[in-house]
Amino acid sequence: KQPMSDNEREQLVLQQSKQQFDLAKHSKKKVLFVTHFVPNSKALWSKPATLKSDKEIRIFKMVNALLGSQHLGKLIQDYPEIKYVFYGHVHGWHEPFQIAGATYLNQSVGVRKKKRKYHEWQKDTFMDQWKYRMNIINI
Repeated sequence: KQPMSDNEREQLVLQQSKQQFDLAKHSKKKVLFVTHFVPNSKALWSKPATLKSDKEIRIFKMVNALLGSQHLGKLIQDYPEIKYVFYGHVHGWHEPFQIAGATYLNQSVGVRKKKRKYHEWQKDTFMDQWKYRMNIINI
């Protein structure tokens, strides 16, 4: 059993993030924010055309709903001090994008399972894949 509900955990994350963002704002610092979950729906996959049945579409929507929090995305947009947002949780490669002056970068390494239909790695070893997905930025 989890020590708190999903909503309670989200509220805690929002409160802690806001406190840190406020400290950065008052200290006039630039922020690089790293989160596991997807903070903006722009980072979610569009519905594949191959999904036809109501059940497939319902499952796709449910999975997308569990990938992150739009509340966190809205909070990030309130702070121009946030220059970069690194996120994961979604598989595959996503183009970087900008919202309200922050650049969003997906850092997912991907899953490598030999029996999996869609192989997500471009490299042969974890370290090579990790280096391949790494971004170097200047703040």
